[in-house]
Amino acid sequence: MKNKFLKPKTLITTMLMGLSLAFTSCEKEKEITAEEALQPVVDIKSDITEKAYPEKTGELIDVSFLGGTATVEDFGDHYIFEGDIILSPDDLNQKSTGRTKKFWPNCTVYYTIENSLPNKARVYNAIAHWEEYSNLRFVKRTNQTAYVNFRKGSGCSSAVGRTGGKQNINLANGCSTGNTIHEIGHAIGLWHEQSRKDRNNYVTINFGNIESGKSHNFKTYIQRGMDGTEYTSTLDFGSIMMYGPYAFSKNGKPTITKKNGSTYSVQRNALSWGDRIGASKMYPYKPCGTQDCIPFNPNNLRVVRNSLGTYSIADGSHYVFSAPNYTEAKRIIYIVQRYGFTKSCFVKRPNPSFKYQLVGNSASNVQPVASEDIIRFDPGNIDVQKIGGRWKIVDGNHWIFDFGNSEAEARKALCLILRYKFTGVGYVGRPGASLQYMVK
Repeated sequence: MKNKFLKPKTLITTMLMGLSLAFTSCEKEKEITAEEALQPVVDIKSDITEKAYPEKTGELIDVSFLGGTATVEDFGDHYIFEGDIILSPDDLNQKSTGRTKKFWPNCTVYYTIENSLPNKARVYNAIAHWEEYSNLRFVKRTNQTAYVNFRKGSGCSSAVGRTGGKQNINLANGCSTGNTIHEIGHAIGLWHEQSRKDRNNYVTINFGNIESGKSHNFKTYIQRGMDGTEYTSTLDFGSIMMYGPYAFSKNGKPTITKKNGSTYSVQRNALSWGDRIGASKMYPYKPCGTQDCIPFNPNNLRVVRNSLGTYSIADGSHYVFSAPNYTEAKRIIYIVQRYGFTKSCFVKRPNPSFKYQLVGNSASNVQPVASEDIIRFDPGNIDVQKIGGRWKIVDGNHWIFDFGNSEAEARKALCLILRYKFTGVGYVGRPGASLQYMVK
C-alpha cells in the first residue's frame, strides 16, 4: 500500500459524523413516528452490500480525508471509499476551511436520469420514498449547476453530499429500488451506519472472514481520526445504510455479528426510523409562517347577485369569492369544485399579494384541463428578486408575482410555492382576475 496524503475536503458529516450543525431549513414537514415501517428483510445470508465494482479491487492507497486518514481503492480518475462511496482527486485536493456541511439548499435535490439507464422506475420509486419520509424534494434539473445524475454503472455507487457540480449515482442492472434509496442517502449526506464511532459497543467485526483488500471498509470514523457525533443514541441495525452481516465475506461466514455472536437481519426496502431521524436533523422543517386561510364547503357554494350588479360566491351566509358577472361567478364555482378546494388562503390582507387554495392542509392533485387559463413556471428555477424597485418572484427572465416593496411577502409566497410543490398559477378572468389559484 502506498501513501498519498492530500488536503482534506470539506464534506458533509451527517448521520455518522459531524461536530456542529448548520441546518438547512425546508418547506415541508414529515412526522417522525416509531419504528413503523421496516419492510420484510432479505435472506440473512445474502450480501446486499452496495459496491461500485463488485468484481474488482483497486490499488489501496491512504489519503488525508476529513481531518483523518482513510484507505481507499484507486481506480484511476476516482477513488472508492467503503465499497460504494465515490471520491475524486478534486475532492481530496480541495482546500478546507472547516467542516462545512454540504447539504442541499432549501431541501431541494436537482436530478437527471440518463436515457440509457434501464428500469428508471426504481429511481422514481426511490425518490418517492425519500419525499414521503423526509423533508426533501427532488426536482428535475433545468440549468442548475449542482445536480445528481442517475446513470448505468458497473455497480451501485454515489458521492456523499452535495459536491457542487454534476455528481453521478451509478446503478447496475442489479441495483434495486432499495439500493437506489441507499445511494440517494449518500447523495444527501448519509454515511454507513456500521462505521459510526460507537459501533464496537454493539457489533464485532470478524476480520478473519473479510475478503483480501477489503478490511479497510470496516474501520470506524474514530479509528480513521475523524471526529463525529451521532444523530441516534444507538446503532440502528435496521438502517438502510447498514452493512449486512455477510458484507465482503470471503468464506460465507459473517463479517459482522452482534456482541453475543449472533447475526442480524438487514433490509433494503425502506428508510428506518433512525434513518428518518437523521435525515430530519440534517434537513429540518421550517414552516412558512402562519397561514391565513378561510375554510368553506365547496358543495354549499352558490351565486349571490349584489345590489351594485356584481356577484358573490357564498357558503351559507359567508361570502368567499366575488366576480364582476354571473359567468365568472359560475366559473369560479366550477374550478373550486373541480379541484376540491376547501380553503382560500392569503399572504397579507386586505389586498392580498398572493392567493392560493388548499384541500384540507394539502394542495390539490387535480391536473388542469385545456380550457383553463394556466401559466406554468419551473419551481426549481424561481427566485425572489428586486426589479425596478419592486420585489418579485421570477422564473428566469420572466416575473410571475409582484409584491411591491415587501420582500417578506415575496419570500413567504416563495416558501409556500415550494412547500406545496405548485408549478402553475390559474386565473378566472384576466386582467383583474376574480380568482387566482395555484396548481401542481
